[in-house]
Amino acid sequence: MLARQAGQDSDFIRLLGDAAPLHDVGKIGISDSILLKPGRLTREEFTIMKEHTSMGHRILSDSASPMLQLGAEIALSHHERYDGQGYPQGTTGQQIPLAGRITAICDVFDAITSKRVYKEQASAEQ
Repeated sequence: MLARQAGQDSDFIRLLGDAAPLHDVGKIGISDSILLKPGRLTREEFTIMKEHTSMGHRILSDSASPMLQLGAEIALSHHERYDGQGYPQGTTGQQIPLAGRITAICDVFDAITSKRVYKEQASAEQ
């Protein structure tokens, strides 16, 4: 829906729908002791966790598949923030790829509306 509202064509929307679920593939390189920790991460643990973006990009970027190439772009950019305070590159504003911006919104919505080991879920209405 967000890609459609952003004026994207059906080919991009379809490709994004296939590629976006790969955004966290780099987490396969993060220890379960960090991924499944039931409380707040330490500064050191969070530094390690942030590496999942670059790991995901490395895993996907060597493919010739347009879907995996978009997945690589999304993996690298889905934690960037418009104000430049995101990671891993501190990219700002419109320099963040549209696919990464859209996936970031969906990822945050999912985080808010899903029960996690460290928090209760909120309803979509909330």
